[in-house]
Amino acid sequence: MEKTSYGNYALPVIIKLAEKYKVEYLLNDTYTGKCLMLMFDKQNVVLWDSPFNINHSAAIKVCTNKDICTSFLKRLGFNVPVSENFTRRSTEQNSDLIPLMYEFLGNLSSYNIDYPLILKPSNLSQGTGIVKLSNFEDAKKAVQHLNDYKTKTFIIQEFIKGNDFRIVVLNGEVIQAYERVPFSITGNGTDSVKDLVSKKIEQFKADDRDKPVDIKDERLWRCVANAGFKPTDILDVGKTIKLQDIANLSLGGTSKDCTISITNHFKKLSANIAKSLGLELCGIDILADSISDPQKTDYRILEVNSAPGLDNYLYANPNQQEKYVELLYEKIFVYLLNKYSSHKTIEDSEEKE
Repeated sequence: MEKTSYGNYALPVIIKLAEKYKVEYLLNDTYTGKCLMLMFDKQNVVLWDSPFNINHSAAIKVCTNKDICTSFLKRLGFNVPVSENFTRRSTEQNSDLIPLMYEFLGNLSSYNIDYPLILKPSNLSQGTGIVKLSNFEDAKKAVQHLNDYKTKTFIIQEFIKGNDFRIVVLNGEVIQAYERVPFSITGNGTDSVKDLVSKKIEQFKADDRDKPVDIKDERLWRCVANAGFKPTDILDVGKTIKLQDIANLSLGGTSKDCTISITNHFKKLSANIAKSLGLELCGIDILADSISDPQKTDYRILEVNSAPGLDNYLYANPNQQEKYVELLYEKIFVYLLNKYSSHKTIEDSEEKE
């Protein structure tokens, strides 16, 4: 019996494009993993459904290790937040890790930084394990939970104020840029904070977001408490509470498109970052006041993702959003087609249709 695995994210789109451009492909025939092989005449290309990645394996490993990536970026002359890395020597205990963190947290002035800070695992994605530390008490609570994550290295980083932007680069060209706005709720004068959160999460499910937001995420309720509210409180009409300190879409964030308005400064900067790390496709997370105002050029690079998700929930209409995402994947497919095929080009395919 055939056991073909089609995937749920990138592969269904890639299959449609392969058929459109007359490119042969093979899907894996086991239940293990979800991948396919595009059979171009110069070279076959293997793609995974999730994470979808076209980069060299060494460049991928650099990006998945945030401390290594940040170190390279800093030495290459790019602006990154002040940070310190802490690596446990034992996978079972934190006895060697916590004292080092406490020593660092007790001498912040010598590093020319202060609270608030960000604590994050070095090799996890989608905002997993990232915590804002407002004071030493927050820090003590956070470091006690390090064993919750199967991570050897953690990063403590200065918290930078600014707007959060994701810039996606393909072969030196910006194909997508958007501002990521943190998960928030707005009062209607009737529903409690908890009910507003629940309704928004249910709406995310109705909108078919591929990453569910966890209502039990303690970071949500810490933000509610820091704003001076309890889950049972009724929010006044128009009162907004931010529910995450970071703006990841996987944590309930929303997006504002900046692809057309991004300035040449940030286009060139993003292309240089991708080139410097040897990446054909990447998503660069930048904190800045604006990437659309030519007068504003300051920035800090938060991280670089070698397998950026292209579904940024820009459109509420599912059909419109699906077409938008397919156009982005088509840009990637055509790039691979022209790179690995000697006779099939986008012009050839359009003439055949």
